Amino acid sequence: MLEEKWITDRIPTEKFPHYTRANAGEVLADPVTPLGWTFGWESGIVLGCRDGFVSYGVFDADEYGDPPETFGLFGGYFYNCLTSARMMGVRMPGVTPEAIDDAYFDAHPDVPPYVAEDWHESERHSEKLAETGAYLLSAAEHPPIEEHKKIGNEIRASRPNLSELDNQELLARARSLQPHLISMF
Repeated sequence: MLEEKWITDRIPTEKFPHYTRANAGEVLADPVTPLGWTFGWESGIVLGCRDGFVSYGVFDADEYGDPPETFGLFGGYFYNCLTSARMMGVRMPGVTPEAIDDAYFDAHPDVPPYVAEDWHESERHSEKLAETGAYLLSAAEHPPIEEHKKIGNEIRASRPNLSELDNQELLARARSLQPHLISMF
């Protein structure tokens, strides 16, 4: 049987096999454009999500594949990766994968039950998540967020009249913004 595949579809990995449309359907247009996915998401937001999970303490970067399994695109539709989200519940002290499911996916019928695997538990990640959580709950401000606001305002203030740019200039402008998609996600 020949399976239909959208030109930018992902193939789920053994390590990150479960994805859901729950809490994803309102994120992107249906179907997602190939350019929007490859340029904005695969080359930007997906990498930023990976970096966020790593800095928060959920994963090590090498636990992900290439591209990182933070989000998926199947049949042209955007999906959330259940494994990525659930690892917060597995690895964060006092939280469970079911609590993450309830918070993120609101008992959506398409969400399969969590099944533990040997690699899920990690004391080192649990310690890091406890530290990160304590910081976030006690901090009055978070300097990286303030820096991102400053950069965003500078980008907006320096935005050229896009209607006056030729295709090469538009492409150069778009490419110059990709690193910000990663760091600001």
